Amino acid sequence: MSASLGCTLNRTRAGFWACLVAGACAAPDSAGRLVGAHPSADSASAAAAGDAEVAGGGEDVTDPLNDAGAVTDAGDEPISDGADPEAAVDGADDGAPAILWRAVSGILHGCAWRLHGDVFCWGANMKGQLGDGTTAGHSTPRLVPGLSDAVKVVVGAGAPDLTGHTCALDGAGVVYCFGANSTGQLGDGTTLDRPTPATVGDLPPVVSLSSGAQHTCALTGSGDVYCWGRNSGGQLGDGTLIDRPSPTRTLNVSDAIDIAAGSFHSCALLRNGTVLCWGPNAYGEIGDDSSLASPIPSAVVGIEDAIEVAAGSFHSCARHANGEISCWGSDQYGELGNGAILAESRKPLPVQGLPEQAIELASGSGLCARIMSQSVWCWGGQYDAQDKYVLSNIALPVSGAARTISIAGSCAVLSDGQPVCWGSNQYGQLGNGTMMDSGGAVPVVGLPL
Repeated sequence: MSASLGCTLNRTRAGFWACLVAGACAAPDSAGRLVGAHPSADSASAAAAGDAEVAGGGEDVTDPLNDAGAVTDAGDEPISDGADPEAAVDGADDGAPAILWRAVSGILHGCAWRLHGDVFCWGANMKGQLGDGTTAGHSTPRLVPGLSDAVKVVVGAGAPDLTGHTCALDGAGVVYCFGANSTGQLGDGTTLDRPTPATVGDLPPVVSLSSGAQHTCALTGSGDVYCWGRNSGGQLGDGTLIDRPSPTRTLNVSDAIDIAAGSFHSCALLRNGTVLCWGPNAYGEIGDDSSLASPIPSAVVGIEDAIEVAAGSFHSCARHANGEISCWGSDQYGELGNGAILAESRKPLPVQGLPEQAIELASGSGLCARIMSQSVWCWGGQYDAQDKYVLSNIALPVSGAARTISIAGSCAVLSDGQPVCWGSNQYGQLGNGTMMDSGGAVPVVGLPL
């Protein structure tokens, strides 16, 4: 089957995400099956917006625990008040810029932050997810007041009238969230939307974050996982199906070093190299070789040497110690990257097409990996070089992202420190001052030097 397939929009989840963007349908039921989908949707731009930037999964560059249990960024060095953040960047050149940015994209908005510095966001803002105190959207970055020590930012997927939230982690391990809060995804004990950052309560010091469509998860320094927000499919992992507006501890996870929240499910990587996932499982996104949803963590079959985990809409991936990547779950858009378009796979399959070992993994416009040469390769639903939405069932390079120092979602930071993003842009979520979709990486404009 061809590696680049024209997008067909009459499939169940394509119609779901198209109507999700329009705010016209509901999320999956407790079994993980979609309800309220519009299979007849045929708007390429709407489907692209809905599936190119699905959930935090993506959006998420991993910040694993090092052996000392300290917050780390892309490399192995702990980030502390006395550490040079440039030294912690995996793959950064000796001449790296003095001010180092990170960037991440969600379904309709994106953010960039300086390590231990300010946060800027752009794109859709219907629920206050840009954190600037308004609900006005912007196609260029706007400062988020009150955040000045950010070490990580994650953005939750969302349609204009349904979801869309942002969370930030500071150097002291405190979490702040803003935006949509209908299911408690901000973790402030309420279900009130917040256009400015609110502190997440009742959390031990946090070292990493990940956000889904309407839930958020945090990893603590002790290796525990806490989640909050929507729980209709068990994605919080507390053994119930009850939404939680405050953090609740995920059961049976005590030695995690990485977390990933997909649209409606969640995963954790344990220090021993195994992966646990929980939540809806209709498409095999839990990876336990079953179709049964699980409100408590379940082991992914066949993975014993993982060093990073990512989760997307209805799929999950792991990066192995040898630099290879395997994925499981839905493959409707080629998101498993195994050279075929399958309905789904309930256990991991190897990704094909990467020319070198992967050194970083992200879920955004499809799935993406940064390889040894620092270039970015992606697979699944994405935009091609002609800015057309296509399906790619093997990994293909992203133009304009040949030399990078980090990736998160559908954004990367180039070796000169410039954040770039790619994919759907009808709400200005690429941050380049336009609303034109782009298959290649385009610079985020307007960030202070």
